[in-house]
Amino acid sequence: MKRTLLVFLLVNLMLSACAPASAPTPIPAPSATPLPTDTATPTSTATPTSTPTATPTATPTPIPTIQVGNLSLPDPRVTNPELFDLRNPNAPIPQFVNAMRIAGIEITAEQVAQGITYEALEDKDGNPFIVAVYNPDPALFPEQYRDLAGPIPLMIAEKGENGWKWRTDRVVPFRLFSGQINLIISNLESHYDRSGNIILRVFDGLSITWYLKWDLVQPEQGTENCETGKKYVNLAKNNDMEPILGPIIYKYEYPAWLEQSNLSNEELEQAIRNRVRSILQRFKGDIKYAIVVNEFHPTPYEKDYLYSRLGERYVEIAFDEARKTNPEAILIYNDGAIESPRWPWYKSTYDLVRKLKAKGLIDAVGMQGHFNQPNWTKVPSNEEFIQAIRSFRQLGLDVYITEMDVSLTEKQGNDRFLYQADIYYNLIKTYLEETKDQKTRIINFFGWSDIHSWIEHVLGNYPNADPLLIDDNGNPKLACYALLKLLYEANLKR
Repeated sequence: MKRTLLVFLLVNLMLSACAPASAPTPIPAPSATPLPTDTATPTSTATPTSTPTATPTATPTPIPTIQVGNLSLPDPRVTNPELFDLRNPNAPIPQFVNAMRIAGIEITAEQVAQGITYEALEDKDGNPFIVAVYNPDPALFPEQYRDLAGPIPLMIAEKGENGWKWRTDRVVPFRLFSGQINLIISNLESHYDRSGNIILRVFDGLSITWYLKWDLVQPEQGTENCETGKKYVNLAKNNDMEPILGPIIYKYEYPAWLEQSNLSNEELEQAIRNRVRSILQRFKGDIKYAIVVNEFHPTPYEKDYLYSRLGERYVEIAFDEARKTNPEAILIYNDGAIESPRWPWYKSTYDLVRKLKAKGLIDAVGMQGHFNQPNWTKVPSNEEFIQAIRSFRQLGLDVYITEMDVSLTEKQGNDRFLYQADIYYNLIKTYLEETKDQKTRIINFFGWSDIHSWIEHVLGNYPNADPLLIDDNGNPKLACYALLKLLYEANLKR
């Protein structure tokens, strides 16, 4: 029995030694939640470096260009499609089509777009700029208005530091054309805000008229506040515009204290000199052109306190002080209804400036240019206008147009805007031809848009006078395009 048991144990031991080892059974984890263990952030495995496959660089699509003479510049139809948007009423082509349509001439935007051509010009500093022009068929115009046919600038491109760029102005700037023909085209400072600041981009002159009125800046004797006027002079200078000052003395702007203070004649003369000297000293160095006296008339129905006290001598006193205070300034006498020798104020103006010129006190005459003013002026014939200009020029005086507008109060019919554009075109053309030897010419428009015209709101009840270049809605009228055509032609003839 013992031997049998011994044999059994020996055999079992041998079998166990030959069996494969097995892992121990793990101890079950306790039922309690174990403490959290920090998990180490694994180190990223480096990706084997491989030679990169070069991604081909896309070849940029070249910008289409147009060739104008020896200049190459971006094609505006591609780079500035908004300029050729024929459905946008504020785009250049629809604006022009609208002006033509209102004037009674039917033309489509598609016709204009297809007929655009380009011309290279230079500004006053010799820098090139490009004009996109449209040349309407003369047959579109009634025969008496065919002077208005011809190339009309609609868009402008200029070259800056970053290359050529097409401008998106609502009105093509006159100032791009005027400087190189010795012309300053200006507007009123009081219409600057009303234009939405467009005046700064369109014109190269600013008439400082309203904010330096005598009764406004010196309502009490011994006080003076020219800060608003100074603001507009600085605005002009900072925008490369020529400020044109005045009038300094004007019968409808005398302060109340001047007429009510019972000054002696000597004291009255001193008050005139003080006024002139104060204004011209304050702006010396900033002002080159100054209207010293406006609208002197020795007539019973034109009230003038200074004339009633001092007679014509008050005008000479003002100019004498102006010449002493600022000898370098261009001193101007300004008047209306002198654009024809037959008109009411021509003779008295001629006699006055002849005397002033003989004493060396005056440099220029300002013809206001209020044409078709209701119940006052009409439109002079071309011969009359030439005769008036030449008579002043023969005295050795320059001639400027200082308050230009063309009223349509008494003109009805579908051709009224053609009629107006024709007057603007031909009178300004005559003026430029008759003054081509002047060192500088000036045309100042008496306001920006019809809706703010003095004829409609100051002169009387004339709601349809529509005398200016821009309509009630801020759109350029055919008169505006007529002026652009004239400026463009003048540049081509240089």
